[in-house]
Amino acid sequence: MPSRRDFRLAQNPGRLRDLRWRSYAVKGITVEGGYSRITLQPLNGFGFGPTWTVSERVSLRADDLVFVRAQQMSYFDTAVGAPVIVEDAKRAAGLAGKTITERDRQHLLAMLDARVAAGEMTLEEVAEVTTAVVTARNRGDVATALKIEVADLKVAPPRPGDLLLLAIAFILMVVATSSPGGAGSVQMMLLGLLLMATAVYRLNSRMGHVPRVLLAVTTALVTICPAGVIGAAIEVMLLNR
Repeated sequence: MPSRRDFRLAQNPGRLRDLRWRSYAVKGITVEGGYSRITLQPLNGFGFGPTWTVSERVSLRADDLVFVRAQQMSYFDTAVGAPVIVEDAKRAAGLAGKTITERDRQHLLAMLDARVAAGEMTLEEVAEVTTAVVTARNRGDVATALKIEVADLKVAPPRPGDLLLLAIAFILMVVATSSPGGAGSVQMMLLGLLLMATAVYRLNSRMGHVPRVLLAVTTALVTICPAGVIGAAIEVMLLNR
């Protein structure tokens, strides 16, 4: 394990191979209540890096090398003699607290049926997990029942119809801003705003009613800006022709 000071001889990261992982050195570690708070810094020792909270003790020391990608941190664990990847506990806690909808339950139950058909699980194992999925209140309960990390849990994907509705709404808003002024453009814009808000509301079914409404209305109003830019560009192009 070379120290941070030996990296002057290393090659620069490849843009396609290594761009997703960023390397840092450990600046300090604080253990509180079973959680390890890891402060990182750039390899040259200057500036500030991210701070991680891990729900376990780690065999890291100051100046050890770690790699960070999205919400994952990878390092060489000297205790086991192998590289390991740990999740940011703050993100995992946020994911674990998210509610499970009825559509999510149906998706997970269908996944369990597929695993039985593939011979990956027995009927007895599925029966126990199915009960836990049906009674689960959040993603953390389901991940515990499936014995996986909460970040690896695959809930129901968005409905294709909602994504199509989102696309139609944006197209209507672009057309409204690229057309000459008039009652038709106003009506088209209002229809686009309504469809946009409806699509956003449906796509965020795990949120409460009031936050969903606020998010839907805000997203629809904010979308006017990019739609207006595209619509204005189209209108200029048509006028030039």
